[in-house]
Amino acid sequence: MNERYNYQGKRYIALVRASDTTEGTTSTQAQLAMLHERAVTLKMSLVAEVILDGVTGSMPGKRAEAHIMVAFLGYCLQVTLRQKLQRHAPGLTPRQTLTSLRSIRMVDVHLPTTDGRTLILPRLTEPGAEQRMTLEKLGLTLPPQPPPRIRAAATAEAAAAGQAGEASVLM
Repeated sequence: MNERYNYQGKRYIALVRASDTTEGTTSTQAQLAMLHERAVTLKMSLVAEVILDGVTGSMPGKRAEAHIMVAFLGYCLQVTLRQKLQRHAPGLTPRQTLTSLRSIRMVDVHLPTTDGRTLILPRLTEPGAEQRMTLEKLGLTLPPQPPPRIRAAATAEAAAAGQAGEASVLM
């Protein structure tokens, strides 16, 4: 972590992988101890411990710091969304909002051309009435539709084999 940044008083979530070993530096307890020790030196306070069951393996020190930062950023985003909702849409919770907006997706529409190339149209799905209302209350707008791309014939065949039915979630 950036030592120049003042983490004093900041809260953190200890995020570790479950481990089958009970001894050594890869055990779940050793990982938690390492995170807590680092947080104490930075004068941070614990919010929660999250043990990822079913995800095994060691967590070297540098990755542990990255996990702390990612968990902290997620927590910051949730708090920011909660505060924005309290000001603009007091009846909504962050979970309800994210569940509602989850149906807005970015999809690639592949259209073959007569000369063997593929026209790719990246498109956002249209938000429903509930999503439009939520976006409006929060003062957010969706980005404009991205421009189309054209893929050469040889590349298009390889991509079609690997991207059939592919869609990515916006958020």
